[in-house]
Amino acid sequence: MVKCSECGFIAWRHRETRELVEADGEFRQDFHFPSAISAREYPLCFMRKRNIGKDYEKAKNADSLESVATALGSNQRASILRNVLAAEFPCDSFSEWQQGFTPKEHRELVDRKELLEWQAAREDADRTWRKEQAISERFWRLIQVLVFGLAGGAVAIAAALIGRG
Repeated sequence: MVKCSECGFIAWRHRETRELVEADGEFRQDFHFPSAISAREYPLCFMRKRNIGKDYEKAKNADSLESVATALGSNQRASILRNVLAAEFPCDSFSEWQQGFTPKEHRELVDRKELLEWQAAREDADRTWRKEQAISERFWRLIQVLVFGLAGGAVAIAAALIGRG
């Protein structure tokens, strides 16, 4: 279980460019909405593992969370969003947030890490295969030596017997 507030895949859609932008440290700390973001929008999960807007609306309609937001005496929207994003969530795509990286760059980091792990596993498998091939090659060379040695001995014995007459 992870917290979406700590994930690098949380993003905002910029009001004018419609590009996905990083949910910065200021948002992650106080949950106030950036000025370049439309007031009706919610953060997005770049990996599409969670519909944060839907979860926000559910939490907003729940009496318990509204009373918590009112008790805090702060912006109700920020308080509800804090509760939604700080809650534990089962996610297999979590990537720890690194300041200055966009969600796309976080995805590239994950992809690069997976590629390196795959390459390492592939190299280990290749090394194992080469060792097995070397053992197999030595075994067959030994068999060849024995067969040719026996065949050579048999030819020598046959030649000696034929020579005697």
